[in-house]
This record gives sequence, structure tokens and C-alpha cells, in this order.
Amino acid sequence: MISPPPQKEMSKQGQSCFPFLDFCDSSQAINGSGIRHTQQPETSVIHAGNRQERQQNHEGNEMKETEELLAAEMNKLSAQERAKALDDLHCVGEGLQETPEMIQQSLAEFDHLVQTSSTNRIYSVAVKQNRAYVEDFEFRLKFLRANLHDARQSVNQMMSFLQQKALYFGEDKVANDIRPGELSGEEIGLMSSGFFQIQEGRDRSGRVIVYNSVNRIPGHCTVETMIRVIYHVFYNMLISKPEVQSKGIILVYYDESKGWGSPIFPDLNFQMKTNKFGNTLPICISSFHICLRSSPGSLALHNRMLQLLLKALPQGARTRARLHYGSDLERQYQLRGYGIPVENFPVDKSGNIRPEVQNAWCQEYLLENGTFAIEQQQEAGQDDDNAADRTPIQGGIWETDVLLGRGRLVQYHLGNIQFREVLDEEVSRFEKLARNQRRPACVDLTNKLIANNGTRFLKENGNDVWVECGFEEVMNKVSQFFRTRRRKMKDEGKL
Repeated sequence: MISPPPQKEMSKQGQSCFPFLDFCDSSQAINGSGIRHTQQPETSVIHAGNRQERQQNHEGNEMKETEELLAAEMNKLSAQERAKALDDLHCVGEGLQETPEMIQQSLAEFDHLVQTSSTNRIYSVAVKQNRAYVEDFEFRLKFLRANLHDARQSVNQMMSFLQQKALYFGEDKVANDIRPGELSGEEIGLMSSGFFQIQEGRDRSGRVIVYNSVNRIPGHCTVETMIRVIYHVFYNMLISKPEVQSKGIILVYYDESKGWGSPIFPDLNFQMKTNKFGNTLPICISSFHICLRSSPGSLALHNRMLQLLLKALPQGARTRARLHYGSDLERQYQLRGYGIPVENFPVDKSGNIRPEVQNAWCQEYLLENGTFAIEQQQEAGQDDDNAADRTPIQGGIWETDVLLGRGRLVQYHLGNIQFREVLDEEVSRFEKLARNQRRPACVDLTNKLIANNGTRFLKENGNDVWVECGFEEVMNKVSQFFRTRRRKMKDEGKL
């Protein structure tokens, strides 16, 4: 993301339309990314205080250059700019304030600039492929909001986004949505690794919190896999949320390493590519918290990486980062002081991974969008045990059946209509459940539907033949339908 010019007067929390790339680079070298932001948010006063507090430890010496760099960046700001950066950091800053007139004017200027740059090859490809996609006002508004309505920066970023999308997904996808169903097994594996995690709670300002740990990256991960996962996590899952567009996100880089070992960073080429892709994503990082374990070898390596990464960041991003040192308990305590709840943190205060938390967001995303573990296993030739026993249903389709698939037949089938009504009645209860209670609730609902209502879940198995699904697949489909319905009701203001 491109950090908006500091002189642009707009009350946007994430003045640091931080090159997400910085984060991405650090994604695999998140340390690097984190490191960059780390330096952003600290004022000279804060740094001075922190250095005094850490005189007894090694942090002050190990991270001296990084802290001094952050302090120097803060000293370049005016009093008003510094106050704004600290407000964002401490969860008291305001989100982007817009008026209908501002939006209309920005979109008009955006369109004018696009027309004057219509010779851009990739944009011409996109227009030929799907004009409605690139001219959609909601698509363009994402870039405008990420750049505080600076139309020229927004257009430049959109063009770069289309170029990068074509590079990593193919030109045939440049003006089309990338669906979760297109994820490969390796990409789903990276998403499920805990490398990225979206916390269930929000910070004091209601901003989404994204957790990142470089320690979770599989050693065989390629840059293409990383970039495709970054797209799904940030563009599909985060940027699509209206509150993210207006408030930005909180990024927490967390070093999960144990003992006194040093993290392993990806090579420079890997970092440059992920950084370049990340900078094209229309998202603002309102604050960036870099949580480092107090290990001499690790801190020294982070310090060296920070010197390289910070210089690539815009000032708006550098002034909204914060460094935290210590044990898991100490670092999480520090985060609480910045309005970040740790009740749903993927790592407990002893540094142990919380399995009931770490993949909840990923499972919800895949279920909600129709991508299930069972389907991934089937693609790999690992069909469920009952697959061979499935036979065509007898007696035709009943009114109480729920049909799985697409099209008007499915949408308007009486059983599907009744099924959606059942979900509407259950959605409020489901909303109150903790994440780790929702899947059992879906299992219970599936049992009740089948046992009490005699509901059958059918899918077409080719040649217009309908077969009954196994229980595991039915339960996954119930979860998908339920989450989709819940999301729609939220969008309609019914929740």
C-alpha cells in the first residue's frame, strides 16, 4: 500500500497506507516487516523512556540502531502529526471520515485519470476481459480509501495491482475474482499453518487484528504460494470488510521462537517480490506491533534486517510501529496497554500454541466459501470412506431435500427455501457462540435435520443423477450455508 502524503488532511486512522508489502516481506521475513513498522510509531520521548527501562537488559544495545532510527523519524513530524500517529497507535484515532460529495468527486477524478492512462496495456486487457470489474465503483473505492482519496496514487496502485495479479494468477484472471476453490493443497496448508491469523476480537477502536508469525512458514514455501495466500487473506478476507477500508487493521508480528535461537529469514529475492506485491494491496496498517523475544542472536538479526527494511517504508508507516521485547507474558501484557485484547490470542502467556484458536478463521473462510477439507482430500485422491457406496437416490427428489450446487433449480427448490428459513431462526443463537463451539453446533443441527425432519442433502453426480451425501460432507455444507446466511444477514443489518 502507498502511504498517503502527510500533508493530506484527512482523519484516517491508517495514515500509514503501509505497503502491505513490508508486512508481506516480513511475512516470510515478517520479522523484517515487523521490524520496519516497529520503528514507525515511537516518539523520541517513548524511545528514551524505553531505553532507560531496558538498561539492565540486552535489548537496548541489540536494537540500538533500530530504536534510534524510529526516534529520528518521529522527530521529523510536526506536533500535530506526531499526536495523530500516537492516537492511531493507542486506539484513539478516528477512522476515515467521508461524505457523499467527497466520494463522488474522488471517483470522478479517478475515472478521469484512468481514461488519460488508457494506453496502459494491462488495463486494456482487463477492460476487454471484464469492463464491469475494473469500472465498479466499489472496486475503485477500495484504492481511494487506502490512499486517503488521493486519486493519482489510487490509480497508480490499481494499475500495479492488476499487473501483479496477472503475473501471479494469469492474465485470464486479471479482471475476475480469485475464489477460495482455486486454492491448491499447498496454499491451504500455508493458510492453515498459523502464519497469518485473524483474531476474533477487535482492538479498542473496533479494528481488525491480524497476527503473523514467521516461525510458522513451511521451509519449502515458494514465493508464488506466499503471494497467493497473501491475496486471499488480505484482499478477499480483509479488504472486503467495510470497517477495514475505513479503519485499517492492526498488525501484530509475533516471534514464537523458543530459547536463544535466531529466526530464519527468506532470501532477498523472496522479500522483494512479496514486498512488491504487498504494496499494491489497498489496505492501511493503522498500527504495527513487533513483538520480539529477548534473545541476543534473534534481536541482533532483527536489528540488521530493520536497517534494510525501514528505509523502504513511507514515513506514515514508519511512525506507526512499536517494538515490544520480553517473554510471552511480558509482550502480551504490553499489547494490552495498546488496546489489543489477548483473550483470543493464538499463543497463551506461556508461549504454547492454542489449537482451538489458531485455525478458526481459516476454517470459517473455507467453509463459508465452499472449500472444504473433504473436497481437498478428494482432489488428492483421498475420497471419504463412503464415496464408493453412494448410489443414485430412489423415488426422485423430494420437497424436503436440500440440493447442493448452483442455479435456479437449487436456489428456488422448496427444501432449500425451508432450509434457509431454519438458518435464519438459528443465526442469533449461533452468533453468541464462541468460535470453538460453532462446529459442534453445526454437527448438532445436522443431526437434528436428518433425524427429526428426514432432510436429505443431495448433489448431482453427473448425467443428471442425484446422490445422497455422507454425514461429514453434509455437516460441512451446513456450516457453509449457515455462515453464508449469517454474513448476508449482517450485511442487511439484521444482526
